[in-house]
Order: sequence, then C-alpha cells, then structure tokens
Amino acid sequence: MEAKILGSGPTELVIGRGKGERLQSSMLINNELLIDATPSIRKQLTSKDKIKGILITHAHVDAIMGLKYIQPYLAEIPTPVIAAEHTINWIRKRVGRKGYLSYFKLTPDSEFMWGGYKIKPIAIEHSVMQPKFDPTIAYKINNKMLYCSDIDYEYFYSERGKKIQDEIKTSKITILDGAMCRGNIRGHLNIFEAARYLGRNKCKNIIFTQIGHSCPNFETLEKDIQKYDSSYKIAYDGMAFRIGEEFSEYLRENKEGIVLEPSHAQMVWQGNKKLIIKGKLFQNAKGNLFDERCTIRGK
Repeated sequence: MEAKILGSGPTELVIGRGKGERLQSSMLINNELLIDATPSIRKQLTSKDKIKGILITHAHVDAIMGLKYIQPYLAEIPTPVIAAEHTINWIRKRVGRKGYLSYFKLTPDSEFMWGGYKIKPIAIEHSVMQPKFDPTIAYKINNKMLYCSDIDYEYFYSERGKKIQDEIKTSKITILDGAMCRGNIRGHLNIFEAARYLGRNKCKNIIFTQIGHSCPNFETLEKDIQKYDSSYKIAYDGMAFRIGEEFSEYLRENKEGIVLEPSHAQMVWQGNKKLIIKGKLFQNAKGNLFDERCTIRGK
C-alpha cells in the first residue's frame, strides 16, 4: 500500500518554499483512494491520478470543497464519496449535486470493505458538537494506517479519547493532527504536547500533519519532534511512503518462507531476475507477497 501526503497544512495555506509550502491536509492511497478533497485539489492531483473512491473526514470547507473541481481526476463516473450522513448533506448544500459523484453513508465505528480495502471509520471529536451534526471521522485502512487529521485536544486527552489512542497504538503508522506549535485551539492538537504524551506511551511511527502558522520551519520542527521519539516525522506536501506486509510477521503466521539476500531481492523487484522455486510446495502460503512484475514459478 502506497500513500502520499497531498497537503500537510491548515485551512489557510502556509506560503513558503519546498517543504515550507503547505496546502490543506489530504492524502492519496495507491493513486486511487483519496482522503478529503481540499480547495487546492487542482494543485494536489495530477493526470496520473485516477480516483476511484473518496473518504471525507468532516464537512468543513478544507475537506470538501475540492469536490467541485475533481471530475478530471476521476477514474470512473460516478465516483463514490463515502462519509457520515450529515456530512453528505452538507456536501450537497455547499458543493451542489454533481452527476459525477455518488454518495455512500458510513456507520461510525463499523468496518466495511470497499475496493479491496478494509476501512474502519472511527468517530472522534473535532469541533464543538451540534445537534444532528456528525462527529469527525478518522480512518484506519487495512488495519495498518490511521489517518486522523482533525481532533480536539480536550477530547484527545480525555477518557473518551482512549478509543483513538488505542487505535494509534495498534497502527503501523499514524498520520495525526499537529496543527499548533504554540498554545492550544479548540479542534486541534499542540504538536509538542501530543509528541510528549505519545512518546511516554511508547507510540511509534507518527507523522504529524496539518502543520500551522505558529510552527517553525520543517527542519527545525522535525528535529524538535524527534527528541520525543526518533520514529516521529513531520509531513510535507508530496511526502510518499509505503506500508506493506512485514515479512517477519508473515513468516510467524505461515511458518514457511524464503528469505532473499538484498541484492537478489532488488533484482527480482526491478524485473532483472526471475525467482525459480523447484521441488517445494508451500501449503500454508496465502496472498501474494511479490510485486506483479516478478515471475514466480513452482514445480
């Protein structure tokens, strides 16, 4: 599973150069599954992106208004927009009824399958709750990656917030709200308070996003954050990473397998060498560990 940070900033853009420029926060998975459609969507997507599904976290402008401009990047029409019920109602009011979109109502905290992805929508608190207004949704994909870009600091540290904290602990990687570097504001986390808390609780592999105007430059901020844990990183626009099967976990589960030396594994991955296995039947094997570019032959 490949992931790309399309935007790592707040609603009001952070103007700068290189990693200092931040568009509104959103993410793309495998060039096809989009999390949030920001007003900057035309700067964030390219002609190579073919969106097949859209997950929306909440009904604020920075998460939905890009739906007005997304049609050229869609792989098929209509493309499903998956969100909580009231969020869908707000999209229809603010964006209008677009024939290139269809809507699917999720049930908070109930897992579902879509397009080969196992998706767990987790209800959290972002802004002040109103009657009949949805909670914000954090998304856990394939039980590996958690995306939680908007979360209130009072909620996060409260008893109610233990639910999302548990999800962070069981995620291989978490993309988490880190909007504030000075003080607190309702609806977001102070990145240093969050890093200190998560570090004490042995939470690993956190990528902080939605970096706001009160924060220092990228290099300084990441250096400061890694004082709490060396696995913590600061998101930047265009940041890409891969979340895949842990080979050691696969071996523990199936108790069978072959370990390749790095040079041979790289040649197989690049298509410069074919791996030929003879005379060995792996009865417990499941799934496909290898990239489709590799040729696996058994006898």
